[in-house]
Amino acid sequence: MMKGMFKRALAGVAAAALAVTGFALGAGAANAEPTESITIQNAQAGNAYKAYRFAEFANIQGSNGDITSVDVNTVANPETVKAAVLNAANAAIEPAKVQDPYTTNPAALVATFNPEQLRKFADALDDKTTSLAVSGTYSYDTETATATISELEPGWYLVTDSEGKTMVVTSTIDSYKTMTINNVKDNLGEIVAKSNTPTKPGKIVEGENKVYGVGDTLDFTVTTTVSNLAGLDVSSFSHVMKDTPSTGLTITENSVKVYVADKDVASTITVEGAEVKAKEITTNLGQNAISGFTGGSLVGNDNDSFTVNLTEWMKQNQAYAGATVYVQYQGMINSAIKASGKVSNTAHINNVDGDPVDVKTGKVEFLKYGVDNDENGLAGATFNVWKGEQAGTSENALKFSPTTANTDGAYVLDAAGTADVNSGANGKVVLNGLAAGKYVIKETSTNTDSGYANNFLPTFVVEVGSDGEATLVKADIPGLVTADDSTKKDIKVKNIKSITQLPLTGAAGTALFTVLGLLIAGAGALVYMKSRNVKHALRG
Repeated sequence: MMKGMFKRALAGVAAAALAVTGFALGAGAANAEPTESITIQNAQAGNAYKAYRFAEFANIQGSNGDITSVDVNTVANPETVKAAVLNAANAAIEPAKVQDPYTTNPAALVATFNPEQLRKFADALDDKTTSLAVSGTYSYDTETATATISELEPGWYLVTDSEGKTMVVTSTIDSYKTMTINNVKDNLGEIVAKSNTPTKPGKIVEGENKVYGVGDTLDFTVTTTVSNLAGLDVSSFSHVMKDTPSTGLTITENSVKVYVADKDVASTITVEGAEVKAKEITTNLGQNAISGFTGGSLVGNDNDSFTVNLTEWMKQNQAYAGATVYVQYQGMINSAIKASGKVSNTAHINNVDGDPVDVKTGKVEFLKYGVDNDENGLAGATFNVWKGEQAGTSENALKFSPTTANTDGAYVLDAAGTADVNSGANGKVVLNGLAAGKYVIKETSTNTDSGYANNFLPTFVVEVGSDGEATLVKADIPGLVTADDSTKKDIKVKNIKSITQLPLTGAAGTALFTVLGLLIAGAGALVYMKSRNVKHALRG
């Protein structure tokens, strides 16, 4: 009876101590062919990880793949294991000593340790690894920073890290996938390496491949992992996300929300178009955990950042060790976007940099030119632009501002700007910050000082595509607007001084001859009328 009493360790008792150390329980009878494994997330490429089995399990009880209780037995072979486990257990509870009946099965006592005792046990057993046997086959995946120790017998292992803290872990076991710990299910055979070096943060923006314009709102998500702090000196631990928005992007403070993945909650968030179960923890981070905003916003300038400090929350919520944290927030594209037509921002966790996320904005670019000495470019022509395919009034035209002070011909969409945009000295007109879609452009006046006619001003329609560039969709009838025949880009807009300078081919030529025909017909009618008047006078 006594033997059964000390061999039996309920999962609910052991889990309280083991969960904080990265213990993910998997147990069962030994298989003839070792097939179990331990997966180590956040594994460092240059570190050496080894697994030493010191306990095995029997009489597993559970249902639906979830373990609820198990018998813990100290490994009997090699014989040196029991002595090593006993010595480590004594070190964990000193000045007390292990008492009978645990002296013959010290691993059963270890299953009752609290987190502090289990940490001391792991450190003490680490000094006795020569008494244990290395198990399994090691492999490392550089792409996912994941180490796997496979071909293991089911059981309880000491996993050592050549550059980090030792971990107490269990292997996977048969069909069991989870263990219930205080009503929370944890995956089996999975741990996060205990390191103060966080993993590289992930970052996405919803609709990353779209083309956006000034005033559009972008939804960003930064991902990181809850650090496993068992055995670490938490006074030196830090986990702070920093985000640096580029010029042209404004982040609003009240849009910043923080979530942790939790499959047992009903609430969800959207990540890359998919629904993910997650619990919001924004208000649980502590006072001033989110900082870097002035007046509720941060206007990006490529240097200033806002931060989300996850340190204290992670210290106090180690049940989530290894879980994904999502930091979601919104950014609005403003009129300060760069001439490159992109806005971007980069997330950092402590000193680990993530990849920058770039978002494209669209632009319309065309050349205004004239005749004679102005064939390479004509300055001083004025245009208005409307969203869609129908021109409106100057009052409801889109507003633009010069991209920078003293900029010639280059503009950016800006609600505080003006409707008129003018061709620069080289004839170029560049309109930045436009979202994908169609725009109608109307020339409202030209350079009359150089003799150009205001009664031959074109209206045309362009479309900003998925590449952020504009193509000509519809040209005016007189044929003053042209583009490359194959790409419909390289748009050119011509001004003329007289009707005789209209193009003479295609629809444009037809239009010219129609106009000339009308003029001739008008002249003929005038001659006819004068002739009738003369005849009438003679008869009179």
